[in-house]
Amino acid sequence: MEDFRRNRLITGIDVRSNKLLIMVSEMQSSGKLSVIYIGSHLSKGFESGIIIDMHQASVAVLEMLEVAEKAIGSAIDHVCIGIMGSHIWGINGQMDVQLKNRRFSKRDLIEIINIIKKNIYCNDRYEVLHIFPQEFILDGCKGIKNPIGMYMRYCQLKSYVITGSQSVIKNMLKCFKIGNVKIVNIVSSALVTANSLLTCLEKEIGAIYLDIEEEFSSLVVFKNGAILHFVTIPVGGMDISRDIIFKDQSAQNEAEYLKKIFCCSNYDESYQKMMSIISSNQVKFMGLKEELIKPIIISRIEEIVQIVMQEIIQIGLYDILPGGIVLTGKWALCSEIRCLISKMTGFSVRIGKPHWDNDILNDFGGPIYSSLIGIQEFCAKEFLVKNK
Repeated sequence: MEDFRRNRLITGIDVRSNKLLIMVSEMQSSGKLSVIYIGSHLSKGFESGIIIDMHQASVAVLEMLEVAEKAIGSAIDHVCIGIMGSHIWGINGQMDVQLKNRRFSKRDLIEIINIIKKNIYCNDRYEVLHIFPQEFILDGCKGIKNPIGMYMRYCQLKSYVITGSQSVIKNMLKCFKIGNVKIVNIVSSALVTANSLLTCLEKEIGAIYLDIEEEFSSLVVFKNGAILHFVTIPVGGMDISRDIIFKDQSAQNEAEYLKKIFCCSNYDESYQKMMSIISSNQVKFMGLKEELIKPIIISRIEEIVQIVMQEIIQIGLYDILPGGIVLTGKWALCSEIRCLISKMTGFSVRIGKPHWDNDILNDFGGPIYSSLIGIQEFCAKEFLVKNK
């Protein structure tokens, strides 16, 4: 019974700038996932999405897994890892095949994707993480989304290919290969999260996913149900902390608290939780500092939004993205930030919350842990495909 349950456990780990996030779910007979554990651990040995100290990173991973195993009462023997960072980037791919007037099969699709992987020029520095189909063109007919079962002589696949640094990926594999733990997959957490949080309608009509993280921000653009563009923006929450400290050296130890106060002040539930754990002296101190840091935070958010707009205009999609912006991460909780982004871009802005109805998940703050949902759903699809 224990082995059966363990085989149905799906563990997703998101490697963040300052912490490791972990979620363990159990695959139900209906195919749905039931979350049984969520946790976080200080990511010593990791920085900016890469490993900077292998020993410290391995110890952090081991400690995190031990805590999770104790909580769920079962061993974790396979994991799916989500990574991010400036080393991950996207390029357009295309492949043409002759089929001699026969039906297109799943095997044909797998073969085409494998050919694209081999032919994408990544040299020995980069490795393909994902291939997202954008459009199939069958005998000159454009706009085909699922060609399986169709007759054709000639097929062309346009796709968006996500690659990552080969050395970074190999180091991650080495770090997480502890004991009997098997790494099922390494994914781009930004891409799988965007794919999970946006609705089918938003992806079809055109929408933007924006995650403002600590070291950087991630931008993903969807149109016609497919990913068209992805970029990592080298500006994030840590830049705000550095700006606060540069402006006022006395705020060095309080920079993170000040950011959280600003983030949560327009989100009643989180604000009450935050204030309940801060002493009255800290409240008085931060009340004096809040007006000081507000222009600093606004300035950095404006910088991120300006880069987002440059990217959208550059790819020629500004006027055809009626789905607006789906914002995630802790900054999504601040209504003032959402209003600022909407005003600067002209797009509607909504919070990217996970669509799962789960008590454990609801206790962990929605958009802040949304990356784990994307990783879990990706793992679940892989699980179902392999166990058909």
